[in-house]
Amino acid sequence: MATRFTAPHSPDDIDQLLYLKNAQGSYCGFKTGFISQNLTKMEGYLVTCTRCKGIIRDASSCEGETVCKLCNTNQLNPKRVQKVRNSVAELKIKCPLLRDCGWSGKLLEGKEHLKECGSFLITCPLGCEDVMKRCEMNDHLKTYCLFREINCEFCELSITCKNLTEHVSTCPAYSVVCECRRIMRRDKVKEHIDKDCRLTELECPYAKYGCKVGKIPRKELVAHKEDFYIEHQDMIEQENCLLTKQVKILVEKYDLLEGKKKKENSQLVQKHELMERNMKTLEETIETKHDQLVRKHDRLEGKVGTKHDRLLQEHTQLRQENDQLRQRP
Repeated sequence: MATRFTAPHSPDDIDQLLYLKNAQGSYCGFKTGFISQNLTKMEGYLVTCTRCKGIIRDASSCEGETVCKLCNTNQLNPKRVQKVRNSVAELKIKCPLLRDCGWSGKLLEGKEHLKECGSFLITCPLGCEDVMKRCEMNDHLKTYCLFREINCEFCELSITCKNLTEHVSTCPAYSVVCECRRIMRRDKVKEHIDKDCRLTELECPYAKYGCKVGKIPRKELVAHKEDFYIEHQDMIEQENCLLTKQVKILVEKYDLLEGKKKKENSQLVQKHELMERNMKTLEETIETKHDQLVRKHDRLEGKVGTKHDRLLQEHTQLRQENDQLRQRP
């Protein structure tokens, strides 16, 4: 398991591991503790800054001295500066995290190495806030992180590791032991209790006939039926007698209602027949009245026609007489 640390390295830690600070508080020359070469002279030039005492970083020249650019305020002699820079570029170093990392390389590659160094301290990206070396992170993410996703070994559901205990307490596929000592999945417990469990308390099936034993374990129910077989049969017989009496009463009530129904039906039939006769008589009366009215109408119509013809003749005669009177002198 990876070693735990209190805080991770930050980008500022990279500068602190590699560089010295000058009087102004700026990171300037490289530290000398992890240089793997003799620093007396390189190609006739000193590679240590005369001001910050570190390996010259971004060389500059001032008043005959070779210094870091940040330690200098007025650059002179570019040729000297370039040679010092070339010398510094060839320096070999070991990883500043000497006890944990075996890396070695060029001085100017040190900063890029620390960005990928396996001994650099980082925080778990899943949110558990554990701090460890970068080289240990993969193992942590796969095996130890409480925030990693894992599959429940019982139901295969994907859950966060820290929630595993809570999930198992309700997992439907988790094996549990019934009071009868039978092992089964949690989601099968109810079915087992309802159908199979020997300790499930059941009411005697003869309770509806009067058995007062109450609820007893399923495993004792068979023995109870055998022990109280005669009593149960007596209960059933008594219940049958009671039911027979009730059926007899119901039959009598039915017969009474049936007789009443037949009588009422007979009365309704008689009323219906009477109504039909009355309707027939009424129809015949209406038909007779209609015939009488038609004949009367015909007679009246004949009389009206005769009188109309007589009046027309009289009217014609009067007109003729009137015309004759007008023709007289």
